[in-house]
Formats: sequence, structure tokens, C-alpha cells
Amino acid sequence: MKIPKMAMAVVAITMVGLPIFDQAIPIFAQSAASRPSFEVASIKENNSGARNSGTSTRDGGLFIGTNVSVKQLIMQSYRLQDFQVIGGPDWVNTAAFDIQARAAEGAVPKETGPRDYAKPDTMALMVQSLLEERFQLKVRHETREMSVYILNVGKDGSKLKAPAGQTGSMRANGSNGKMNVVGTGAPVSALATFVGQQLRRPVIDKTNLEGLFDFELSWANANAPTDEVGPSVFTALQEQLGLKLESSKAPVEVLLIESVQKPSEN
Repeated sequence: MKIPKMAMAVVAITMVGLPIFDQAIPIFAQSAASRPSFEVASIKENNSGARNSGTSTRDGGLFIGTNVSVKQLIMQSYRLQDFQVIGGPDWVNTAAFDIQARAAEGAVPKETGPRDYAKPDTMALMVQSLLEERFQLKVRHETREMSVYILNVGKDGSKLKAPAGQTGSMRANGSNGKMNVVGTGAPVSALATFVGQQLRRPVIDKTNLEGLFDFELSWANANAPTDEVGPSVFTALQEQLGLKLESSKAPVEVLLIESVQKPSEN
């Protein structure tokens, strides 16, 4: 189904050099009967051959995904990290799609405050419905014990700053072996889940730091020589934000793909 052209700016939290996906550990399941759906949607397979360049943008009732994989859509809509999505055919990782979907007017409420990074919002639930309706996605939720990191406040206290405003955004830039993330009016949980994505292990926020904060964190990524580029994320958290990571084990919710199909184009 073709989507009419719409005169609107498409705005997103931008992760420069990274897929634009908000992720978190908990899964908030909602029955298919109660989930909202898009009014119209167009899906086409992207055969450009590009990889790891999937992006998605959203504004009001409009969702646009460019060169995105099914796994990326699952991660975004269920608020998951990649290691929490298990199973499925190889193409859920390798096949890419261009998606335009629009909700009925007024179906997506305007954001009135900072975004809750842990809970799927209306747009995310609509993407879940899109996956089920057009990709015939069937999933099962399980809890498995995994190696995790616990995020705590360091012995000298937190260095997070009170927000200058409540924009609720996080911007990240990964280049030249260095990762930099800036939070503006963002919760600690958003930082925890982003760090977990980089470490490929769940990070559970146990800081008890409530509310919103401004922060900036820079560290050398795993493939960079830390003595040339900067500190590890463990050291950076302690020195720059007064936080520390400790290794542990904990139950983590995961999503198992039971079946999925490529959609017909329209």
C-alpha cells in the first residue's frame, strides 16, 4: 500500500555511526489484540548490499526505516539488545528492508516529556504489530540466566549533573576507535542500556539515581589500543561519571523467534 507524501520533518535520537535503536533489558509483552497498528504500510526489500547501516526515524504517526533488518526492528520495538533475540533464519540478520508506515491521525500521542527507554511506546507497539502482520513473526518469551554487569555509584559519589533542560535525548558518536555519548535530560537507565549494547552484555542499573541527568562519557572501543585512544569504558565510567561496573549473574528476559517469513512487497 502506498503512503502519501507528507510535509513533516522526521526527527530521531541520532546515534552517529550506529543503528538508531533505543534498547533495554526488560520485555513488556502486550497481547496482539490490544496492540495498536499502522493504518498503511509499504515494505520493500533493499538490495543495495550495504550492511550495518540500518536507520529508522519517526515523527508523530510516521515511521520510516531504511535498510533495516528484521532483527533490528525486533530490537527496536521490543526494547532489546541483540543477544536477547534468539533463533530465526539467517536472513533476519542479513536481509534489509525499506519501510514507510503511517498511523491514523491522532493514534500516536505527542511526547510530553523525556522518553522512557525501557518501555515500548505506541510507535514501538505498532512496529511489533507490523512484524506480526506482514512478516508473520511468532515469538516466545523466556527468562535465562546470563552474565551481566551491575552499574553502581562509585565510592566517591556520582558526578552526573542536574539537567539544564528536559529534552530527554542521547547522542552517540563512534569513530576513530573512540566512543562518545552525551545525555541531555536522560535517565541513568538509558546510559546503562547503551553501555550494555557496546559490551554485548546486559547492564543492570543499581545506582538508585532517580530522575534525569546531563552527562558525557568518552572511551576507547574494544578494537582500539586504549593507551592511544583513551580509557576503557570501565575506567571512563569511574573517572568521568563516578560510576562503576561489576560482573555478576542475573535472570534476563529473551525473545525466541519461532517463525518468520519475508513479506510480499507493495
